[in-house]
Amino acid sequence: MLKSIAVLVIAILLINIVVIGISLIQQTGKLNEAGANVTSLESKVSGLTGEITALRSNISGLQASITDSEAKSAALQAALNKANNDLLIVLGGGILPPPTPPVIPTGPAAFVTSDLKINEILLQPADIATVSVTVTNTGAETGTYPVVLKLNGATFATKSVTLDGGKNEVVTFGINPGKEMKAIITVDNLSVEALWEVH
Repeated sequence: MLKSIAVLVIAILLINIVVIGISLIQQTGKLNEAGANVTSLESKVSGLTGEITALRSNISGLQASITDSEAKSAALQAALNKANNDLLIVLGGGILPPPTPPVIPTGPAAFVTSDLKINEILLQPADIATVSVTVTNTGAETGTYPVVLKLNGATFATKSVTLDGGKNEVVTFGINPGKEMKAIITVDNLSVEALWEVH
């Protein structure tokens, strides 16, 4: 009887040992799997660390580029300021005055002459030399003005011009010297010396 009980106890012990062994094997497998997971995680962390290092390097490069751009921008602004100052010095050393507003004609017609000039110097004997003068109506009303051209003080020709207020027109006279000729041409208070060479 005791022998049977002893065999039974030994059998139970063996079964427990087997169960514990199986359990240990299973736990070992889980530990191995956990270790593999930790290794994989460490590998991923290492990869992320490399990416973070590369990102930091890129950020440092970008900051250097921004600093360089700011320096170049400051240098360009300084150059523009100097050019502006130089221009102001050339133009009189101060701020440019505002543009002159346009003159609005008022009152009755009033005429002024300007820009008297001779358009030819060398001529053929049959050629006509032209003399031109600009006439401006500085008044607000339409009017007619006789333009008198004098040659050496004597009236040579007269042309009438009709202009609306604020308008101007170039009036042209033709002169045929025929030979070499020197003359003082006048219109109102304007005068110009003419020396025509005929060949």
